[in-house]
Amino acid sequence: DPVSGKTEALDFIARVPAAIPGSADRPSAVPGSPMGFWALHARYGKLAWSQLVAPGERLAQFGVSASRTLIADLTPVVAPLLQDPESRRVFADATGRPIAEGDSFVQPDLARVLSAIRLGGAIDLYRGTLARDLAAAAKAAGGSLETSDLAAYRADWRPAVALKLGFRTAYFAPPPAAAGVVEAQMLAMLDGAVGFGGGSADRLHALAEAGMRAYADRARWLRSDNSSSDSLAALVSSSGMDRLTRGFDRARHTAPASLSPSLTVRPENPAATSFSIVDRTGLAVSCALTMNNSFGTGRMARGMGIMLAAV
Repeated sequence: DPVSGKTEALDFIARVPAAIPGSADRPSAVPGSPMGFWALHARYGKLAWSQLVAPGERLAQFGVSASRTLIADLTPVVAPLLQDPESRRVFADATGRPIAEGDSFVQPDLARVLSAIRLGGAIDLYRGTLARDLAAAAKAAGGSLETSDLAAYRADWRPAVALKLGFRTAYFAPPPAAAGVVEAQMLAMLDGAVGFGGGSADRLHALAEAGMRAYADRARWLRSDNSSSDSLAALVSSSGMDRLTRGFDRARHTAPASLSPSLTVRPENPAATSFSIVDRTGLAVSCALTMNNSFGTGRMARGMGIMLAAV
């Protein structure tokens, strides 16, 4: 916030339902993005909520052209995706052929949902008519949502990871988003003991060494539930950076096995995207979004145009 100087992170991660019935062959998570955007707007928004939702509603109603990126994401999963009748209505033409780059496709069901959200706010998707419709449609698609799961969902405000760099402070997303801490630690090392000067080869060496150490340290502080074993301040503290840069050699690569903890391979989220926006007043928002799998569960809520997020 450029006025108060307050910097926060909003956790609106899709959450696992309280109970997953045995009948759910593709458990679905509680969607978080509508509530997250609603909370962001409630605290910092300047335009009317309807102005923000209307463009997406129009695109869904009148259609958009399939981009090269969408088709690249669609191609590896198109065969199983089109086995779902609702997904096939969106991602295939009348003959059953998958859409191709440049094809126009419309989503009238999604437009109807966005219209309701534009008029009544995102809360309707969690405690209103849309919530009842989504829970019923999710279960019909083999998912696991109950109206109680949707009603219990909350978006949580958390302090951001703050890193002082001279007279400035950089802010990063806190856990359960792990990338923010990795970025902060890399920047702290490059600003300190590792440095980022010299020629291009020196810079690449410094960047590779800082990245390796930050990713190795992630195995130490990142718990299985994506929370942190350390405080936010400790993750980017001077003592922590001294520990991470111990043994750094400007002329030689450090063997990953010699680090403590050593660098380990951890499965990464295969389906995520992010964007950052800065307005003319200096207010900045950075969002990272995921459905936990390419096209979520691969099934769409009937009559709603909502692809169900995977658990």
